[in-house]
Amino acid sequence: MSKTIARKAILDAIINNDVIMNELVTTFGEDNHDALITSMNKWVAALSKSSKSADKAMEERDNYIKENVVPFVLASETPVTAKQVNDAIVHGEKTNKASAMLRRAEALGLLSRDKVRKNANFEYASPTFDWESYIAEYDKAVAAKAQARIERAHKNRN
Repeated sequence: MSKTIARKAILDAIINNDVIMNELVTTFGEDNHDALITSMNKWVAALSKSSKSADKAMEERDNYIKENVVPFVLASETPVTAKQVNDAIVHGEKTNKASAMLRRAEALGLLSRDKVRKNANFEYASPTFDWESYIAEYDKAVAAKAQARIERAHKNRN
């Protein structure tokens, strides 16, 4: 798996590494040392600054989630999955967008997620939802299905 390194981190490493800085100073000339440092510091500042358009887009996405996704989840009597949100609101070919919206709503503290089961089908509900009781019922239903399957297998053998 390949990793990506942020440009800001690379610049920070260059600025704080005397060997690399000395090589750059040699490349650009000793008389340009201060200009080189100034340019690199401006670059770091530019990379660190959040853009207004990105902030506005994030705010619009958050508002969409608050106005559409969260009310849908809260109105449901049982926890919902990304597939249900996709079918009702997003209408996408895949559930990726709906899943991302649900994760964002959880990060904002507007929803809670079933953190016990480690499968791809996370379920989301209100932040005050009683997950322990829900999971206990789910586990009981799974155990009953397993027992019924075992009984059918024994019955088929005989």
